[in-house]
Amino acid sequence: MPSLESCGARFDSVFTVLSNDRTFKGVLETPLDREPPAFLWVENRRLLTVKRDCIVQLRDVITSRAGEIYAVGASTYAEYGASILYRTHRLFEMNTQVAWSRQYKTVDPLTGLEKESSTNDLGTVWVAMEYTNREDVGRASHIWQERVVCISASELQEGDRIDNREVIRSNVQLGLTVAELR
Repeated sequence: MPSLESCGARFDSVFTVLSNDRTFKGVLETPLDREPPAFLWVENRRLLTVKRDCIVQLRDVITSRAGEIYAVGASTYAEYGASILYRTHRLFEMNTQVAWSRQYKTVDPLTGLEKESSTNDLGTVWVAMEYTNREDVGRASHIWQERVVCISASELQEGDRIDNREVIRSNVQLGLTVAELR
């Protein structure tokens, strides 16, 4: 016998968490164009609605059956009474996988000054690279430099190298790292 409880299942899509190859079901939606996160970025943003006890978490990188790669951002909850019915996460489409490295500094015991010691290769990371329409003058070089905004589920820090570009600014927005590259 048909029931309202099972009618939403026909809209479910299957997704896979890349870090552990576990699958889950959810509904993929497009946010309204009036919402600020939808028009601040070049790439389209999506919403993912899942059951309250779903395995997907903030900062997971997931893939759809169509091969699209997404980073899972902040979520909101739908409540009824004292219970949570479902969660809705913001998804950011990742458009490239790039090399990620971090340079470590040590303190010279003789002089007490910091010096660059070694570069640690942290592997590859999925990111959404978005080229801004503005250029800024570099602080040290006084030359016009192109800026690139990078969105990632990984915790990028200032000084990291992403695809041979240096991270000059990094902060967390909607649960994901938004970094400015030079």
